Amino acid sequence: CRLVMLYNHGGYYFDTDIAPLAALPRLLDPRATFVTVRTSERSLSGGGFFQAFLAATPKHPVIRRSLTNFKAWYDKYWTPGEDQNDFRMKTAHGNIGCALLERSFQEWSVSRSKSPLLVHRSGHVSQFFDEWQFNVQGSDITPKQPDEFSLSLCDWGAVDSRTRTMVVISRVYSRLDGWLCKTSSWLGLGLV
Repeated sequence: CRLVMLYNHGGYYFDTDIAPLAALPRLLDPRATFVTVRTSERSLSGGGFFQAFLAATPKHPVIRRSLTNFKAWYDKYWTPGEDQNDFRMKTAHGNIGCALLERSFQEWSVSRSKSPLLVHRSGHVSQFFDEWQFNVQGSDITPKQPDEFSLSLCDWGAVDSRTRTMVVISRVYSRLDGWLCKTSSWLGLGLV
């Protein structure tokens, strides 16, 4: 599991449908010990934390807490008589990993700031990118205005809000629709 690997070894985790862009290493704060993406309330996930891209130092307390919360969640999920589908949907509409990661961060951090960079009393530094949907036209990729966001799984990315620079394309393939997203063509990954 991604969390076990990150907890034991630290490093970066990317889902297979994530495309990191050249700007990512340049915009990662060298002090950051935990990095993820805050999802848009207008995306299909409905807000929260993103689990498709994570970075952490070894033995990070948020990752440890998330592992603990996952175990507790699964212990309840597998309880005899538990309506598993209902229980799953009650946890962030089925986005279990995202919900438990965000809960773990909130339990650990005393800060409720929405700042892209948080320096904690413990000395840890958390960095957040923000999920955003994009228009893709030819070789140009530009952010949509929030009122233009669609319910499509395609053409979402993560932006450094300090510079408005896209750092990852978060979905290059729509598993629900079974097609490559326009961003795949923009990246040279295939024809749409």
